[in-house]
Parts: sequence; C-alpha cells; structure tokens
Amino acid sequence: MELLLLIDTMIHYDRELLKGVKSKLDELNMNINIHIDAIENGTYLLSRKWHYVIADFDKRGCEEFISQLSGKKLIFSNAEVTNPPDGILCIYNDNQYVADIALGHFINDGIRNVSVYSDLSDYYQPWAMERKNSFSSLALKLGCCYYSNALEAITTSENRVGVFCTTDRSARKFIRYCIENNIPVPDKVSIIGTDYDELER
Repeated sequence: MELLLLIDTMIHYDRELLKGVKSKLDELNMNINIHIDAIENGTYLLSRKWHYVIADFDKRGCEEFISQLSGKKLIFSNAEVTNPPDGILCIYNDNQYVADIALGHFINDGIRNVSVYSDLSDYYQPWAMERKNSFSSLALKLGCCYYSNALEAITTSENRVGVFCTTDRSARKFIRYCIENNIPVPDKVSIIGTDYDELER
C-alpha cells in the first residue's frame, strides 16, 4: 500500500506528523510505503495510485489539489478549518486551548500584565491571529491588563509583563530583543513560546 504525505519537513509540525505516522505504522506492523512530496509535483502525483493521503492544508493550493487524488484522505491545519472539503477527514490545532494554557501560566505566576508577540513572518498567518485573538479576549475577560504592543509593554510597564509568543521563532527573537536592550528575563519579562520546536530552543 502507498501513503502520500504532502508535507514540508522543514516545518516543525510537519516533522512531528512524520514522526507520529512512522511510529504508528511501526506499532501496527503495517507494510506501507511512505512517499513525501509537494503539490508542485502534481502531474506525477496524479498519475500514481494512492491508498492514503495526508496533507498540510495550510499549503497554498492544497484544497483544490487533494480532491483530485485517489485514496482515503486526511488534512491537517494549524488553524481552524471551517469548511473542509467533502469526504475528507480534517484535524486542526485548538489555538484557543493553547492561548488558555499560556495565560493560565502567567496568572498562576502572579502576572496580570500581559501581551502577545508575533514575528513579522508569522503575524498574518491564520493560526497566529487565532492565538493572539484568543489570548487577548481571555485576558480582558479575566481582568488582566492587556497591552496590544508587546515591545511597548516591556518598556513602559512598571510591573512584570507576561508575553505570549505565537511561535518559538517569535519567542527567540523577542528574547534577543530583550537581551539587546538590557531588559532582564524573566525578572522583568516572562516569555512563553509555542510549538516546542527543537530548532528554536
């Protein structure tokens, strides 16, 4: 049997998915050939027969392309998929839950002045916006002091500030900014990243 993975192994979530798939196949002792490829090789992929397809729905063109492939199909996304293609299974990250956990850590640590930071490469991504909106809404609901600008917050607030970063990449860049501007971490700023990406630790 043939399994097609439409993923990018340079992306943290895609690497984690690949590890999970391999682990499950080993556990079940299933004889399945894994083929990793991209939509850009569409002509070749459409010429092949696939028993299973797993695709990163965040990739441009995935929605149109995956419906043309054979086999049982599953898509995954870092943001909520409101209208998944008919007949295709779908899983996505619960970014509300991610934001809730981050805010809970800050509150348990006595921090009620909070903000969100996204690097420019992440800022307009749907999943980053979901995390930011979920975090800010809950912070205001729970009576926290929410700063819309994290860089401004850490320089103007007299209190310790908790900054939720929408990715580990954003967290690394925010920490570097604090170091370069002599802002003590975690004494003045407490930072929480997202993804647990080993390349950013």
